[in-house]
Amino acid sequence: MFDDHTNGIIAEISSSHEAKTQIDEKLIDNYILTLDTETTQQTSYFQTIIPLINQTLLDSQYAEIDPTGILLKLLEKILSFINFEEVLQFYPPEFIIQNLFTSSTISILCLKILTLNLHQSQAQEFISSNKIIPQLLRVFFEENTPISVLNSIEALVSAFNSREVHLLKDGEETLYLVRKSDNAVLLARLLDLVSILVEKEDVDAKLYNFDLEEIVKFGDDPLFSILLIQFYVNMVGVCLIDGSIANVLTLYKKGDLDDLVVPEVADLISKMSYNNYDSVLATFEVFKSYNFIKIYEKNEVEIRLLSNSNPNVVYKLNPSIYDDVLKNLPLFDREFLPILLNFVASFQVWTLLQPKVTNERLESLSRDKLFLLLLAMSKYTHTKEYLFNNLPNIMNNEVIESDIRNTDIWKLKLEILENLKQSDDIPGYHYWQSKIEQSYNLMKFGQSYKHVQPKVEVIDDAL
Repeated sequence: MFDDHTNGIIAEISSSHEAKTQIDEKLIDNYILTLDTETTQQTSYFQTIIPLINQTLLDSQYAEIDPTGILLKLLEKILSFINFEEVLQFYPPEFIIQNLFTSSTISILCLKILTLNLHQSQAQEFISSNKIIPQLLRVFFEENTPISVLNSIEALVSAFNSREVHLLKDGEETLYLVRKSDNAVLLARLLDLVSILVEKEDVDAKLYNFDLEEIVKFGDDPLFSILLIQFYVNMVGVCLIDGSIANVLTLYKKGDLDDLVVPEVADLISKMSYNNYDSVLATFEVFKSYNFIKIYEKNEVEIRLLSNSNPNVVYKLNPSIYDDVLKNLPLFDREFLPILLNFVASFQVWTLLQPKVTNERLESLSRDKLFLLLLAMSKYTHTKEYLFNNLPNIMNNEVIESDIRNTDIWKLKLEILENLKQSDDIPGYHYWQSKIEQSYNLMKFGQSYKHVQPKVEVIDDAL
């Protein structure tokens, strides 16, 4: 009746259901990968296989038969070959409405049906006329809703495009009710939903901005505080959060945040430094030298700030950062190397760093440290020029001639050469050009990466 592969799948699903034994996940997964229009156009294909899968999904022992949910993936793939009107022949509107809000395996299936067909007018009419969104959001904000259902609802919301997002307006009342609550679990879910919505439409800032008192109130819940600040990290440059950021920085400066939360604030500051928040950063003086007095004790947060923040902004807001801080750090040590890698991007700081970056000093480094530094230097005009004109030993012995067998360092070297090849107008490049191209071509085309043999390189084990 069907091709052999399909007959084998039908037999596997039937026997697993009858015997209540775990289905062959690999067999089903392989079928999903090969399923195409030609297969689904076989006579009575949908009429045979969809009810068969449904029979297992509705079985009280479904979780034991299909613990990984592979049948749901198969059904989702099968349904992608038919439109919403055809889907309703197998899953009538009454069935979808009855099961959509039950927080079960079948509700996940119904959500997938809507997500798959969302861009069809019939599906949009179905969602609108049946007030699907308000009911789904109520399920989303029930504390005991399974994560799998939460993920499926988020997937549906993510699928809306800018022309369809108006359908979500019916659920706004629920969002505002949650925002007024003190339930950190539900507020975290609200932030997840907002992070999806802001990419599609203007979202009321009242839903995601928290005032100083609210942030303090949740201070005893470090997990929510972390989630909140991570949300703001993701929203920098996306929506208006200046007031909330100021509140977070106020508590950070006063030392009123939990130690678990402070590293997240460092990430927020770093993201701000790349998104035109110079005036705010200046107001809170976050890059002033006195804020880095613990860095000599290898303070994680201070190291993170200087390793990840925009070095040009750091220098702009504190021109003394080199003399007061960087000059006195052992920048080639494991803990402080990320700071060096970051600050080579700043022309002003680089001119001050140059006396430390000599042939002799670089030759003393372990190869992993050396090639990480060379990679950073291969990205900028000022450091390329220095490399071409001031580090002949390193250029010749490491960048050009080195025979690298460690796979991670091999990749670094290839990327360095790729960067250096783009240097036509940089003084000193033409002296090295042919050697760079020869070394690059040898790595890229003359020897396969797959054939690189493992070899022990000199590596700093502490990295």
